[in-house]
Amino acid sequence: MMLPRRDAWIDAVLTLLPGAAIAAALIWPWTRPALAAATIAAGLPFFVATIRGALDRRVAAEAFPSMALGLLLWSGEWTSAAAVSLLLGGLRWAEHLLETRALARVERPLRELGTLLPAGASALVQAGGRIPGDGVVTQGAAFVDERMVRGESEPAERLPGDPVFAGSVVRAGSIGMRATQAPEDALAMRLHARIRHAAARPSPTEHLAGHASAFSYWLLGLAAAATWFFVREPLHAAAVLLVLRPDALVAATSLAASLAVAAAGRLGALVPGGEALDRLATADVAVFDKSRAVSFAEIRVGGVDHDPGVSDAYVWECVAMAEAGSDHPVGRALYREAVRRIGRIREADTCRAVPGRGVIATLGGRLIAIGTAELHRDSGTSFEGAWLAGSTSPVDGRVSDCFLALDGACVARFRIEERPRQDIRTAIEGLRLLGFERDILFTPDTVRIAAKQAEAAGLADYRPSVTPEERWRELGRLSKERRILLIGDGEDAAAVARAHAAVALSRTGGRGGEDACVTLHADALGTLPRLVRLGRAFHGVVRVQVGIWIIAGSAGLALAAMGALSPLAAAAYALTTSLTLHVAARGLGSGRGNAHGQPRRKDGQ
Repeated sequence: MMLPRRDAWIDAVLTLLPGAAIAAALIWPWTRPALAAATIAAGLPFFVATIRGALDRRVAAEAFPSMALGLLLWSGEWTSAAAVSLLLGGLRWAEHLLETRALARVERPLRELGTLLPAGASALVQAGGRIPGDGVVTQGAAFVDERMVRGESEPAERLPGDPVFAGSVVRAGSIGMRATQAPEDALAMRLHARIRHAAARPSPTEHLAGHASAFSYWLLGLAAAATWFFVREPLHAAAVLLVLRPDALVAATSLAASLAVAAAGRLGALVPGGEALDRLATADVAVFDKSRAVSFAEIRVGGVDHDPGVSDAYVWECVAMAEAGSDHPVGRALYREAVRRIGRIREADTCRAVPGRGVIATLGGRLIAIGTAELHRDSGTSFEGAWLAGSTSPVDGRVSDCFLALDGACVARFRIEERPRQDIRTAIEGLRLLGFERDILFTPDTVRIAAKQAEAAGLADYRPSVTPEERWRELGRLSKERRILLIGDGEDAAAVARAHAAVALSRTGGRGGEDACVTLHADALGTLPRLVRLGRAFHGVVRVQVGIWIIAGSAGLALAAMGALSPLAAAAYALTTSLTLHVAARGLGSGRGNAHGQPRRKDGQ
């Protein structure tokens, strides 16, 4: 368990003083004056906060209990004052303990990371070891448990060139890796920062809680003044000041936001704050935006034909060297196939990516070009040789051919195939069960390919050959009727701005679009429905907190003003209300039931 901070220990010691003074006064009545001194000592945190607020020209939440303690001491109710200060101190301690334990549980994996590697440093990680930083695999092969990143415990195969993340565990094999991110920029550390600053981007419901809390300052002050004016009873006025804590609601909703952001992290998502979760909760149309960097299908090499004069091993060695640093789905598919076939690879002398078309590299004075027909047409590649004639035939799901040229002559053609990923079907079915009314695929592919992709993935609608301008216009039209959840690469700021909510898919944990939308690991797409459920759970919890606070506060104020609650009972009432709000928030981080969006199974497993 995380140890409470030092000032929390000081609060605990000060809280015990009134209890000791009350016990002494019951045994030795002559010690009764010590009750006032103990009350003042225990109330020091409240008095100091009140004075600081006055110096800053604002009303601190601690001003109301401070005034209540002052009224009780002034009226000679020293025993009541000591008992109230004991309860107030206990409330501060209990709230801190609840918040500390809740955050400690969700941050435990982050504390287990240990010292992370600086950018550029290398390490060898054996089976059972933790990845010591965000980086890239440089050698070896392993199955890595990336549940902190992808939200799934099924290990993923990692080969040279693949990204890896701090905190992931190597389950089988061993890999050499090089850190590409500074420790503070590691995905796990950014999640830690998001948890700590989740309240910085509050949801509309949190804004409502903030407005209600701000209004309660005026309401509480006016109610206490009216009670004093009409009743002239200091105990009644003190009870009114104690029965409602204006800051309790804001503290509880902030805790709920932090726990929800942490729960989203366990699903493989980086969430900017409560606002993004709230938008996920209220979206009703899903738009899957396929782009050059994001594909909703599994891309693989279906086959290869090459010039008989070039060995198979050399063809794949050229592919591996050229595509080693590629982040394009087709490039990664070619690279992984090459590594499986030939294992260890050399590094190219130079390498240059041509966006959307391919890669041009050099090795030992030879020019290597691999990419689309357009790349080779622009480069003047010669397509000659009997092996090219009729060497391929159309296949279902075929994306395109990819060609390899050496020194300007085509020596190999690769059949690139696309198969629907199972997780996109899972995501679509889950979103429909959650009430999403439509799901649409935006793709730059032709009508024929788009139709096959949509049918294979189970998408009800599609828009083929979409340009950025057409995407922007179509999203604008849809947004007038529905609340759009846009799933894509998050790089098109105009499209993200037109969507009600946005999820940026990334395999590297990059920062693209993460300030404007949720960043989800591309391999965690199947957890999208659980992320939406989490958003709805957060939305519901905050609304429940606001409801509890308004009802309990209104009833408490009425009872205290009528004299039905003594100051001690009013303090106990406030304590119960505040703890109830915190307990409601803890459900988001408990991992029980549906708190973080994982549906229960009927068999209890």
